[in-house]
Amino acid sequence: MGEVITKLTAQHIFRAGYAAFAQGHRLPDYVRRAAWAILVCRTAVLGGHVQACPEGHIERVWYNSCRHRLCPQCRWLQIELEDDGIRIISARKATRRERAYYEA
Repeated sequence: MGEVITKLTAQHIFRAGYAAFAQGHRLPDYVRRAAWAILVCRTAVLGGHVQACPEGHIERVWYNSCRHRLCPQCRWLQIELEDDGIRIISARKATRRERAYYEA
C-alpha cells in the first residue's frame, strides 16, 4: 500500500535507452538535437532559478525548459511573448479555422 508510483515520461525512456540506440544507429543531426533537448529539458544542465519563501520555510528549484518543438514537456506550452503579455498559440489557431478558404 505504501508504494509510490512515478509517472513514466519520454525523458525516462530516453535516459534508459537512447545512448545504446544512438551507438548502434546512424542518426541525423536534427534527431540528435531533439534527443538532447528531451534528455536535458527541465534539468540543471539548462540552468534554473530558486523560488523561496521570504521567511525561508520553503525553497523550490525551477529548472529551465528546452523549448524544443518536439519535446513532450514543452510542446503543450507553446506560447508567444508579446508587448502586452502572453498569448496562447492555440487561441490564434482557433481564429484561423473560422476563416473561409477558397481553392481556385
